[in-house]
Amino acid sequence: MSSIRCDLIRDIHIYRSPLFTPVNIILFSLLGILAYIQLRPRREITLPKHPPPVVFRTFTPRTLIPYNGRGSSSSSSSSSSTKHPPTDSDKFLTEDNPSTATLEDKKEIYIAVRGAVYDVTPGKQFYGPRGPYANFAGRDASRGLALGSFDEDVLTLDLDGELDDLGDLDDEQKESLDGWEERFRGKYLCVGRLVSKRGWEEIQKRERERVQRERSVKEGKERMEEGGRGEIR
Repeated sequence: MSSIRCDLIRDIHIYRSPLFTPVNIILFSLLGILAYIQLRPRREITLPKHPPPVVFRTFTPRTLIPYNGRGSSSSSSSSSSTKHPPTDSDKFLTEDNPSTATLEDKKEIYIAVRGAVYDVTPGKQFYGPRGPYANFAGRDASRGLALGSFDEDVLTLDLDGELDDLGDLDDEQKESLDGWEERFRGKYLCVGRLVSKRGWEEIQKRERERVQRERSVKEGKERMEEGGRGEIR
């Protein structure tokens, strides 16, 4: 009996000890939770991959055709190419140069509207091979959108000729095209511009002239440096 009484007295003293007050018990619990949070195995966090950077490019009606969303080289029209002999200054335009690029059908879907090329791949249910606007994929859709026609006869037939200036559109058709253009600007990414074959040749000519000027300036500086070293000797 005396031993039981001693045990009860000891338990009471332990409970009344300053170390086991309710406040300390709460603090110990909080410390235990914090320790668990800090020491528990962490799941590796993987950040989403950034989309590849988009290079703003220059297209011609012929080089735009492969961007029809079909992802194959079955199209006979996209496999043809214009005869532009490549030069050293053309290397930066490999994707835009029909003579050096491989004109195979792409998985991306591009559409041109008033000279601007838009990536409409996110709307492939509309512009893809089975979509209602499939005829516009890889083409200049300006006239078709203005007329509200999805027929192939509103598309540019001469791929190497001048671009359609849309000069014969009436006010209602121009207003319709304005609405479509505003929709494309707000919804899709502009990835380039559309120029005619002649416009592309002019761009190439200016680029060759620029490269030649830079080369001449570099060679002139090198000759001056060599001459200066010769005088010092």
